[in-house]
Amino acid sequence: MRFVPTSAREWWRLVRNTVRFYRSERVSGSLKFGVLAVCAAYLLLPTDFITDLIPGLGQLDDLAIIALIHLMAVSWSERRYALGEADHTLIDADGSAR
Repeated sequence: MRFVPTSAREWWRLVRNTVRFYRSERVSGSLKFGVLAVCAAYLLLPTDFITDLIPGLGQLDDLAIIALIHLMAVSWSERRYALGEADHTLIDADGSAR
């Protein structure tokens, strides 16, 4: 299974689906809050993979972890809800709208 987008088109699709993830009324508020809480916790905790004292590199590390968290959440919600492309709604895996 391929997890990380490899082309510009796939990255753009991920960005669009991330926006849909946060705008959708069908994705629970607790899931959206949980993703944001994990991101905030990572930014606020003093533990980092690369320290923020190294200019640029430390912030790039934070950005990469935040992107990875969103990538996992959106990928899971795509499998769970099959994020719709055409009508910007969430569609279950069996094809019914929710």
